[in-house]
Amino acid sequence: MAATFALGSAASPHTGQPDNPNEAATTAPAQTVEPPVAAGETVEPEKSVTPLILDIFNAPAFFDKVIAEQSQTTGVDAQTVLNKFGVTEDWTFFDFKNATPENEAESTILLLTALKSHYASHGENVDAVRAHTARFLNTPDVQAKHGSIEEAFGFDSIETDELGNPTLWLRVSPEIFDQLLAQSNQSVVNMSIQLGKVGIKYELYKQVRMNPDIEYPTKSQRRIGDNVAATYFDGENNQISKEEYDELERLASEKKVVLGENPTDRDLLMQDGYIKERAYDNLKLMVELATKYPDKILVVAAGNPGATVATFPDLREARAKLDEEGLWPPNLFTVGYVDEGQDGYQGPAEYGADFYVWYKDIQLISDEDPASSYATPMVTEIVRHLQSLGLRDPKDIRKALTGMSIDINTPDHKTYIKGNDSRPYYMIDFGKVKRAFQIPIEPDELRVE
Repeated sequence: MAATFALGSAASPHTGQPDNPNEAATTAPAQTVEPPVAAGETVEPEKSVTPLILDIFNAPAFFDKVIAEQSQTTGVDAQTVLNKFGVTEDWTFFDFKNATPENEAESTILLLTALKSHYASHGENVDAVRAHTARFLNTPDVQAKHGSIEEAFGFDSIETDELGNPTLWLRVSPEIFDQLLAQSNQSVVNMSIQLGKVGIKYELYKQVRMNPDIEYPTKSQRRIGDNVAATYFDGENNQISKEEYDELERLASEKKVVLGENPTDRDLLMQDGYIKERAYDNLKLMVELATKYPDKILVVAAGNPGATVATFPDLREARAKLDEEGLWPPNLFTVGYVDEGQDGYQGPAEYGADFYVWYKDIQLISDEDPASSYATPMVTEIVRHLQSLGLRDPKDIRKALTGMSIDINTPDHKTYIKGNDSRPYYMIDFGKVKRAFQIPIEPDELRVE
């Protein structure tokens, strides 16, 4: 039976519901769903497409092996370290904030064990999100093929910053991915993993002011002829001498390094592979992999944000450079998510991805916390279904996904994007997806904001 794609009426962002429920179907829409084929045409469906999920499926055994290797290298018994800090099998990733390693060997053991917890069921969760998306869209669910990529991870180094905070670096090699892709006949591949250098930081120590009760002094300047006269004030706006100003500024600026006494004062921070200074080298590895397999569409995670805007993944400069070099392949799709902001604003958790998923759609469809790892399989499932309906050219699939999205980088959307960036930021609208696939939308299926 032929599959038909349909245009839909104008829809509110995220909901898939028309702005005006009484709007006639013939009313010209402000936004329409671009059909994957010309209106009225049909595409003969092919045999159901099976996706390939390249991910971590055996994390405990793999990390136990790496921990044992590092124990042998450092001469420090891993179990002794774990016992020292009361680590048990029940500890979650953030429970490790309770431990205070005293040297790099202890930091290495603890951080590797934290990663073991973090990735314990990562691959299974990723595929479960894809399956949840299939059920949500009422598309035929299939058993995905799993490719376990743990052996791609290798210990790189451990570094300690000037405050005493250790960072464990790993290197994710493309060779294992290459082998698995060469052995597979799947035409859509989900990679919620980055290649290249990635890490995890133990943020235990921070700088604080030594004299928090001393307010910073201020000064005002005015020009008199060729001279500049300055007047100095203390924190209570009393006029003071320049010598008093200099002393107050010194005292107010003095800082000391302190250990966070409580777990809430500490943090475990993943060091994303697509932070600006690492983006080009790491992204190029993914580009080379996708280029080698032009018959497969690689749907890959665009990274996750750190604690500050400076540590947000940013693919823009790296992508532009790879485009200029003529290297970016049409079959590589990067996926991020749009997170909640402040004062009614929202913002991409990564800059420069091809497609985004709204954080509430991740929560609604998958019941997982928002992350690009989970946004990616949601897009993978849409690509899989488009392929099963006969659409195979990556350019056509990209066009179809764009038509199923809304551009949130417009004045109509309260979106914060760092930098002067006018490019479209395409966020998947699952109401549009359902209409494009001619799937009925139930009123309570999508959240109305």
